[in-house]
Amino acid sequence: MGLGHFKKQCSQITNACRTCGDLVDDLKLHICSKIEKFIHCGLNHKSNSLKSHVIDLNKNVNVVYNNSHFPGLPVAQNSSSNHMLNKLDNLLAQMTEVNVHLSNLKVKYDKIDKIEQITLAKNDSDVLMKENLNLLTKQSMELKTEVIANNLMVEHHENMFTKLIIPMFEDIFSFITMQNCDSKGRKNT
Repeated sequence: MGLGHFKKQCSQITNACRTCGDLVDDLKLHICSKIEKFIHCGLNHKSNSLKSHVIDLNKNVNVVYNNSHFPGLPVAQNSSSNHMLNKLDNLLAQMTEVNVHLSNLKVKYDKIDKIEQITLAKNDSDVLMKENLNLLTKQSMELKTEVIANNLMVEHHENMFTKLIIPMFEDIFSFITMQNCDSKGRKNT
């Protein structure tokens, strides 16, 4: 758990928990107490923390480079792996291009979907308008029938009025006129 101390160079057989500092054979089976304790100083902070007074990065310390303290650099890649990386880069670029095309298709599909929804709504509206127009036509026919029936009634009443009631009124007026006259035919006032 020291700064710059790597697992490959470590001679310790057991593993140390970074949180509680317990030494265990298998970290996967370890049940940590969650109480922080640094194994070098015993204070309450994790082992990989830079708070420890044991690890002071601000001190001017003479560091001696020792090849055994650092892992070696990876071996340079051969041309076949560069060729493979180029193929992977090309594949990634093509996948990005496909993603752009799919995004454009989705936008077009969404527009088509909206147009279809508008068309369906228009068709529903047309059906409703057609039903309303049929209803108005039916009501108009019923109204025309009622107008014709009322016209016939008016004519019937008009005929009755002109043929029956007017002559009756003429007789009544003549009778009243005769009643208002004296025996010589002069009007009484």
